[in-house]
Amino acid sequence: MGVKELKQQILESLDSMSQRNLKIVHNLVKSLEEADDIVGYRPDGYPITKLELNYELTEAREQVDAGNYMTTEELRKRIGLKK
Repeated sequence: MGVKELKQQILESLDSMSQRNLKIVHNLVKSLEEADDIVGYRPDGYPITKLELNYELTEAREQVDAGNYMTTEELRKRIGLKK
């Protein structure tokens, strides 16, 4: 099977896929495109790149520096857990 036929077969398969499976295929394609940059995956299976991770870590540090956080004691009180 040549490249042209393979692409056509893939397109035909995509037309009949469920939204869930399309998301899986989309994530797989993105993963292949960014394979060298991927440092982990989100709970939904979506890959996270080094650039995204660094951005999110910088944001988190800024929030902590600004006092925007909750201690474990505060969290326990909020959700009603005892020590």
